[in-house]
Parts: sequence; structure tokens; C-alpha cells
Amino acid sequence: MSRTARWRLDDALAAEVAAAAGTHLDAPVDELGLALLRWIPSGSTAKGEAIRAGVLPPGLDPTGVAEQILAGSPHSWTCWPAATITAGVLAAGGHDVEVVGELRTDPAAPVVDVHAAVIVDGHLHVDPCLGPGVALDLAGDTRSGPSAAAEIIPLDAHRWQHLSRGAGTGSNHYVTLGRGLGPREVRTFLEVSVTHTGVPTTRRYLRRALEDGAVVVADHERGARRRRWQREGDGWSVVEERLGDYDELLDDAT
Repeated sequence: MSRTARWRLDDALAAEVAAAAGTHLDAPVDELGLALLRWIPSGSTAKGEAIRAGVLPPGLDPTGVAEQILAGSPHSWTCWPAATITAGVLAAGGHDVEVVGELRTDPAAPVVDVHAAVIVDGHLHVDPCLGPGVALDLAGDTRSGPSAAAEIIPLDAHRWQHLSRGAGTGSNHYVTLGRGLGPREVRTFLEVSVTHTGVPTTRRYLRRALEDGAVVVADHERGARRRRWQREGDGWSVVEERLGDYDELLDDAT
């Protein structure tokens, strides 16, 4: 089975997901990636619930997760389900896709934290979890979106460094760990992530990029906040507005 066919969603389901995200399967990669970034709430709750139940965290079954989100699931999802759903939708749209694993390497990284992203048509990097959602060229690129600014620095013909600075995540650095991942490899990374992860599974949180360019971050410890990028000289800063507590404002905030 090809790496694209491994993750391709059923055409009808993929079209339904794209429509729910406000786009269509024939849309450009940038539009689909950004729409899915906004549609899939990123965060810890689905993974935390799975770990407490003693089952594999989500990510291996993009069809099941997509159906849950379409049905109005209140959960937030980690990079693995976000990546496999995005790969599945883009594959149904006629693109060659591969799910990749990236190892976090910045000084604040846990001992092991493997992040998932999608490579499209062999040369475009899409991160539907941290963002920016829009595609970066693996030959070297820098772009920003509603939830993050990111840079791709090629290391050789097959590996790259991925720098991500997010309005809800801080500054993370990653290097390529594995390409063309299939279900067996993804299952392995999900098993590892039960004990080695950058996702605080004991803390409920959700992050979602909004249409107006802001990002809502809802955390049961620190409440719900709206964050927005602001340019300052050669860099960026984040302006934050507190919205209230997690349980009362999560639905309204997102």
C-alpha cells in the first residue's frame, strides 16, 4: 500500500470534513491546511481521557476522530490525529501525502517529544496542529499564520529543522525523525507518547485558531484567553486578553 493510500479518508467523509471546515477538496493546499488547523481543536483532552482509560491515544484512526469532531465532540486533539486527518483529506483531494515524525530538540524539550506533521506532494510541509497551517517549502521557507510563525531549514535531501513559534505554544524546535510513516510506526509513537510527551495530559486545555487571526487558549488551570500576534520591529509579540474560566467560556470562546 502506498504511503498516500495508508491515510486517505473515504471521499464522502473527506468532502464532509472539508465542507465543515469551510473549504472543499479541490482548494489549494494552503487553504485546506489553514481550514483544518482552524477546524481541529488542538490540545490535551482526548489524549488524557484515553490514557486514563488505558487505551491508545488517538491518531491511528483519522476516520473515527473526524466523525467525532463532525458530531460535535468537545475534545481537543494532539498533533497525531490532526496530522492523519489532514493527510487523509489532502489525499482524497488528489495530493501525494506522507505523515512524518519530528523530534523536539530545543532546550525546554522533554526527554522525548515526537511531533507529527504532513508532507504534501513531496516538498510542502504542513503543520495542522501548531500551525501556521499554510505550507512551507522543504527547500527552505518562513511563513506565519493565525497561530504560529514557522521556518523550515533543510539539513540534507531528506531531513530538515522545523522552528515553530506559536501564540499558544511558545518556541519549539524539531528535526526530522521519520518519513512516510504508516500505521505501525504511528502506533509506536503513540505508545511512546503515553509516558514521553510534550502534551500535559493531566491538564485540560484547548487551542483553536479563529477566523479573525486570533487564537483562543482555554486551560482549566489558567482560564480562557484570546491571543493575537503583534509585529514588534524585527520580531513578534503576543497580546493577550483574558476571557474567563475554562468551563464557563470554552464554548463561547471557540
